[in-house]
Formats: sequence, C-alpha cells, structure tokens
Amino acid sequence: MANNLGKLVVLLGLDASEYTRGLTKAEYEAQKFAKNTRSAILEVGKVLGGLEIGRQLYESTKAIIEQAASLNDLSDATGSSVESLSRLSNQAQIAGTDFNTLQTLVLKLAAGMAGADEESSKVGAALKYLGVTAKDPTEALQQVAISLNKYADGVGKAGIAVALFGKQGPAFLATLKDIADLQDVGATVSAKQSAEAE
Repeated sequence: MANNLGKLVVLLGLDASEYTRGLTKAEYEAQKFAKNTRSAILEVGKVLGGLEIGRQLYESTKAIIEQAASLNDLSDATGSSVESLSRLSNQAQIAGTDFNTLQTLVLKLAAGMAGADEESSKVGAALKYLGVTAKDPTEALQQVAISLNKYADGVGKAGIAVALFGKQGPAFLATLKDIADLQDVGATVSAKQSAEAE
C-alpha cells in the first residue's frame, strides 16, 4: 500500500507538472492569439482609414467638378464670365451662402437688367439710383453689393432690394453685405476648367 501511495504521489506530481505546462502553453497561445488579433485589427483599421480618405477625396473632387459645371451653366444663362462668377461664388461660400442663393441673385438681376433700359423699369431705376454702370449681371451684382453696403439698414434699403430682386429681395441683404465685405476674394475656376467639367 505504501508502494501504491508513492506511485500515486509521483503520478499526481507528474500530472500537476503536465497540467502546469499545459496551462503555460495555453496562456502563451492565448497571448499569441491576442497579439495576432490586435495586429489584424490595426491592419484592418489602416485599410478602412485609407478607404475613408479615398471616399472623401472622391466626394471633394466630385463637388469641385459639379461646381465648375454649375458655374459654366450660369455663365451660359447670364453671359457673365466664369471667372467673375467663380469670384462671386467664393465670396458667397466664405460668407456661408449656398450656390443656389447666389444663382437666384444673379438670375433675378440678369432678368431685371434685360428690361432695365425701359423708362418704367424698377430694376433700371434702382441700378441708376445706386450708380451701377456694369452691363454684366455678375459685375452689376458686385456694384450693387458695394453700393447697398453704404446705406443704413432699414426700409429704404429693403425697398431697393425689392426693386432689384422681387419680394425675396430683403432676404438677400445679408448676403449682399457679405459680398461687399469680401471684395479681396479672387476666382478659383477658369472658363476652360468649367467647360471641361461639363
């Protein structure tokens, strides 16, 4: 019995040793797996980050091309140069005005200027009152913005805006003030670039 007890102690000792080695090996394998998993996750993160940068680059390029094409379309509609429209667009963008608002301003002024030579034209009278001499709608809008910026806010200024842009005219006064304040902003799209964007 003592002999069997000794064998049992030796066997238990060997089994415990194997068990400990097994645990150590399992811990090592678990740590190795965790390290490999972390590396894989980091690599996936890099790939996804690269994809996001690529997506953002694509979206930015697409927006630039669409804006150039829009400037070309507006140039076709008004006869204004793409460069002067680009400058006006940059001013509006810095001021926080979207392209649709700018397009509305230019198109309304262009339509009004088409009949501005008539004696009864409200637009013609407002342009004359402000001292606007430009025949190009975009240049005229620049002159309107600068001239209106000299007047105090109030019903007189709002009345001129209505004469030039219709009922929505007073809503454009803040944009016109910003355009007047941003006269040092230049164009970023040329006629060639806008034509290529079509």
